[in-house]
Amino acid sequence: MMYHKQLTSAFGAILLLMLAVACSGPSEKQSTSGEEPPASTANLAFWDYAASTNMLQAQLGQIASEKAQSKPLRKIGEEEEDFNNKALQKLKRLVRKQPHIQLPDSLGGADQEIVYEFRSLQDTEFNSRYRSFLVSSHESQLAWYEDALRDFKDPALRRWVYGMQEHLREQLQEIAKTDSTQVQVSE
Repeated sequence: MMYHKQLTSAFGAILLLMLAVACSGPSEKQSTSGEEPPASTANLAFWDYAASTNMLQAQLGQIASEKAQSKPLRKIGEEEEDFNNKALQKLKRLVRKQPHIQLPDSLGGADQEIVYEFRSLQDTEFNSRYRSFLVSSHESQLAWYEDALRDFKDPALRRWVYGMQEHLREQLQEIAKTDSTQVQVSE
């Protein structure tokens, strides 16, 4: 249990550090061609974060679709896997037009540890941790995407970010519904 708390704390610290780096980078002016300007360190950190979170959410969704005990949580896992795989593919197509952006092609070590941890969880512990992880990661992603909208001028990139925000808000509502359903059932 202590390991799980430490891993969650480490993951949160990494996200906060990435957010601090993203917020501290200099803002770039929009180019006259309508394309995004060369990426600042903050923008590069955002794209790495966006791709990594999509890969992680897709893998955890796949695990949830197999391991979650409740049908609503399995459904959320299936939706997460499908949505995030599609969002990642669209992101890859969008950044091809931005030669200065290089997306990761696999999960980093910390994210691989999270996948490993979730694979080892069982039953109610898996359900509880997955639900909690979704809420915290979706809220963090919403903050990142809100910050990104201040910097991005390209309409296609902005549409991608808006689509991500919409999905994250919908999923948070679905998770809240599963929480309220479980409370009603257990009462």
